[in-house]
Amino acid sequence: MSAAPVAGIVGALTAMRDRADSTALLPDLRGLPTLVMVGSEDRMTPPARASAMASAIPDARLIVVSGAAHLPTLEQPSVVTDALRAFLAGLAKS
Repeated sequence: MSAAPVAGIVGALTAMRDRADSTALLPDLRGLPTLVMVGSEDRMTPPARASAMASAIPDARLIVVSGAAHLPTLEQPSVVTDALRAFLAGLAKS
């Protein structure tokens, strides 16, 4: 991120801020295996927001990664890898 041009970062953040809310579409994901993963210390997408998202998606699974913030894949790679493997293994059994 430190090498990204400021204008690019501002543009991306503005686009995310101004995009239409698609929360109402989450129930349409019924039947699709869904894993919502969030860091316990995430301030950009707090666990409560991730929990609400998972609750809106029928049969979604929520995993809160302890000791991680917004990038759990980088902050707790082993925990995330284990969680993904377990999720995918569950799909293979279905």
